[in-house]
Amino acid sequence: MMWFCLAAGLGAVLRYVADIYLPRSGILVVNIAGSFLAGAVLGFDYFVNVDPTVVLIVLGGFAGSVTTYATVALAAAEQRIQSTRKVARTWLLQVGLSSLACCFGLLGSIVLLG
Repeated sequence: MMWFCLAAGLGAVLRYVADIYLPRSGILVVNIAGSFLAGAVLGFDYFVNVDPTVVLIVLGGFAGSVTTYATVALAAAEQRIQSTRKVARTWLLQVGLSSLACCFGLLGSIVLLG
């Protein structure tokens, strides 16, 4: 439980720092990186049978807290209110690139271990 909380705290701090230092793209970067990590961990778990506690800590703790779609939803709502016409683009970039990153993480682990 302690390692899970530490991993989650680290992920949240990393997300916050990315948002501060990369104001226009920080959340996109951490969502892509966290999704890639999630795919890679799932692939490694499939081939190597990683300890379930480690998978839980990395996926649920770190990757779960470093990625955020609540912030994306808030940005999309603000864009909608301001009528910037970027709402669909925001969601497509966030969800599309994050999904693609997860697939690449999974494929990368398959190539390395398969």
